Amino acid sequence: MSFYLIVNQAFTKIAKLKQVAIKNDLAIQQYDFTDIDKTLFLFTANSSETAHYLKLDNGDCICTVGTFMYKGYYGNQALQSAYQDISAQQFKHQECIGHYNIIIKIQQKIHLYTDLLGAWKIYQSAQGEISSSFYLLLELQDKLSLNIQGVYEYILNGCTLGEKTIAQEINSLPAEQTYIIDQHGNITRTDVSHSLLNQENNQQKNMEELLDDYSERLKNVFTQYQQLPNSQFRSALSGGFDSRLILASFLKTGTQPKLYVYGKETDADVVVAKNVAEVAGLNLDFIDKSKLPNQLEQQSFADIMERNLFIYDGLSYDGIVDNGNDYYDRLNRSANDKILVNGSVGEIFRHFYYLSNCNISIDDFIKSFHCRYDHQKMGDQFNEDEYRQGIKQEIQKTLKTEQTLLSREQVEKLYPLLRARYWSAKDMTNNHRFGLALYPFMEYQLIQGTSTISFNKKLYGRFEAQLINSLAPELAACNSDYGFAFNTEPPAKYKLKTQLLTYQRPVWLRKNMYAFKNKRQTANPPEYLTDKYLKDVINAQYPYMTQYFKQISTLDNETLNRLVTIEYIAEKYNFS
Repeated sequence: MSFYLIVNQAFTKIAKLKQVAIKNDLAIQQYDFTDIDKTLFLFTANSSETAHYLKLDNGDCICTVGTFMYKGYYGNQALQSAYQDISAQQFKHQECIGHYNIIIKIQQKIHLYTDLLGAWKIYQSAQGEISSSFYLLLELQDKLSLNIQGVYEYILNGCTLGEKTIAQEINSLPAEQTYIIDQHGNITRTDVSHSLLNQENNQQKNMEELLDDYSERLKNVFTQYQQLPNSQFRSALSGGFDSRLILASFLKTGTQPKLYVYGKETDADVVVAKNVAEVAGLNLDFIDKSKLPNQLEQQSFADIMERNLFIYDGLSYDGIVDNGNDYYDRLNRSANDKILVNGSVGEIFRHFYYLSNCNISIDDFIKSFHCRYDHQKMGDQFNEDEYRQGIKQEIQKTLKTEQTLLSREQVEKLYPLLRARYWSAKDMTNNHRFGLALYPFMEYQLIQGTSTISFNKKLYGRFEAQLINSLAPELAACNSDYGFAFNTEPPAKYKLKTQLLTYQRPVWLRKNMYAFKNKRQTANPPEYLTDKYLKDVINAQYPYMTQYFKQISTLDNETLNRLVTIEYIAEKYNFS
């Protein structure tokens, strides 16, 4: 775990930083840059590998948080090489691997970089503090208030989009830009030279050419991963595409990861994973979450919530309210310095947005994927037109367009640039709180060009299935959760079902599906989302959230969890 804080040297809340460090068992290193009136505080815990700091002979320095590799180097070698290239204005951002922030002091300026996807956020407060930790900025603010659009985006979608957060006084700096802070505190922004918005054209490539290209990219990325310390990788295995592609890539580059699967040994998904692991000649750990000890019987709920608030940096895509087991599960996955490998965002190789191959208006796109609400349960603060307009503006800003009609290629771009950048990225940074973590399908090298792969090649997962087959034919020959092996064409029955239930679903049905389902379901929250426990951490009257939602107790569990998360934060920090 690691995060940083950059402040002016007149900063007066050192005692607060020490309090945060002691409460969360953190170490703090302080680096003073007196010539530019700035101080860098670096917080570390658990695996020290998630932070590196290198001071140069000339007094300059470079620091990284997250997982950072450059030109095949890791650690101080990567920092030295990056510093030299940035100093010479020859930095090759596209040759970085991992997800990270870079902080570099060169003479009288501080340079800030994040990964090209913009997954590792840089936050800035209204008071001027800059940090990679949303939680830390919450702790430091004198005044906080809720951002209405941010609240609705988080509760309804699991993330906030663009620069906003749930707090009006804390923003994230825009993605795909680098930042220079001078001695006067001025921040200069520069667009990155390798934007993922500019994708190479793969429309005319045939399947063989694409397989050769992306197989080599996967081998290159996974070969570079072997430069990480220990190189003991731990990866989930399921019956789907993405975890099998990760395993195939590891085996192709001569690495045998430690595998685990969630569920009971008789579950269909587990049966498929077990077969794949046997074919690969690897052991498979079974994790049945229903058998994990109930932490609610061993710890106070207030303590669990306090820890979750810190460990998930304020927010998690599904909320921070649980029985404490998720913390220990994540801790065990990274035990003994194992490097977690996650298959999130594998849909870059197939379709995430199940829409037919034609243009769609931004309004219809929002109705299809961002309207998970029941009008009858929306509070006085909700203005549907303003909510949709806010998301529309983020989509247009992301795609750098004023057009209101999206091409299929633009829809494909929104998956990594909107969904992955803001939703998946949160889980990535949270997993780094436990040690090094790798998200191969969020790497620039693998995302680049995928949005222009033709629709039919991605359809039904064809391209990803053949990619697995090209890397590890023996794994592709195994059955899957979809009812077919990945070395065969999907059966007609599967294609028909997929078309009828997903691609051909009309917009009006997509928009209203959540409300239809929610009306038919009876609220059955887990025990930690009941008054028995919530009364210990929040006001049962929901003084903040009753402005945003009605009939709170009838919300689905995910929505309720995120709502309680914001209520808890707002009460804890006395939001106005």
